[in-house]
Amino acid sequence: MSRIDQRLPAREAVPRYWRQLLGVILFPPVALATTNLAPLQPDLLFFIFTLLFFASMAPVIWLLVTGRVRYSFWLAAIGIYFAAGILTSVIYQIVRAVAT
Repeated sequence: MSRIDQRLPAREAVPRYWRQLLGVILFPPVALATTNLAPLQPDLLFFIFTLLFFASMAPVIWLLVTGRVRYSFWLAAIGIYFAAGILTSVIYQIVRAVAT
């Protein structure tokens, strides 16, 4: 007996749940800005980053756990996370090079 999978594939889920991906996109710039602008203790920074990371990933994880999306959506979210981190680093290096 075959059962039709009701979960959305990543191709349909990303446009539909783009609001849940905003935290994934915004975490790398916020983390970089916090590291460079706020002179905080390393233990406190680690605690803040841990909270921010899980808070940004919680909506995506919730969609996966509740069965609304397939695992490919999680892979897309991680890809978006890494792309946002790389883009943030490149922009930071360009701004730093221009400023000096």
